[in-house]
Amino acid sequence: MQAAGPKPRVLHHCPSTLFCATKSILPAMYTAQLLAMLGVASSVSGWTLNFKTTRPQASEPVRRADTANATSCRPVETLGQGPVPSPDTAAEFLTSSLISGPALNASTPSGYNVNFKNLHASSSDSTGYLGTIELDSYNVSACAALCSSQEGCLAFNIFFERDPAAHLTPDCANPNSTTAIKCVKWAKEVVRYNATNNGFKSQQFEVKIGGSNGYTNLIVFTNKTLGESIIANAKADGNIVSTPAYSASLMLLAIALVFAGFL
Repeated sequence: MQAAGPKPRVLHHCPSTLFCATKSILPAMYTAQLLAMLGVASSVSGWTLNFKTTRPQASEPVRRADTANATSCRPVETLGQGPVPSPDTAAEFLTSSLISGPALNASTPSGYNVNFKNLHASSSDSTGYLGTIELDSYNVSACAALCSSQEGCLAFNIFFERDPAAHLTPDCANPNSTTAIKCVKWAKEVVRYNATNNGFKSQQFEVKIGGSNGYTNLIVFTNKTLGESIIANAKADGNIVSTPAYSASLMLLAIALVFAGFL
């Protein structure tokens, strides 16, 4: 029986000349420590080496902190009850039927006259503001009831408002949006030319107004119309001089006479 010859030598792959030279003169433990100091990731177990090279990686794109779920964004305490169009952008908000539909299809509540419908702006005036209430739905009748129940309320404006769903900060500059439904009460008539609040931009977020409808109490609307008619007839008869101050005074007088029951 022929004697068994020496076992064939198993050649281990050397990832680098430095490793092979080091491994031949140092124990495995010290070899691993040295390689770790040189920034080479390795795992040494006996004569078996699992070598992992570290290559430069392409930098990953930085994600914007633009959602309410991002760690840098702190959600607001209360979200609006209105629809959020998709994609969630200011441009989509202004064109979406989810916003314009309820406004265009709304019926005029009893006791009120509609002044405007589906504007991208809400009423804004330095006088006559009586407060804002957020609604659970785009309910014109509910907003009218709130106005009618408050002394001095003569008109109201209902609309959708695109608001940030998180508190705006430099690290949370453009979060997801939430849609509030607002009922604003006024002690004066709401008119189209006073609907000038079309939103604003804060950080990178765009607050927008949509589906804005304005309604005025019929008593105010009728008396104003009657006063304008009286002035127009007086002008046609040549009985008054057409000046803004005189016309305004006569209109107030006509309205007062209506309330007093003389007209």
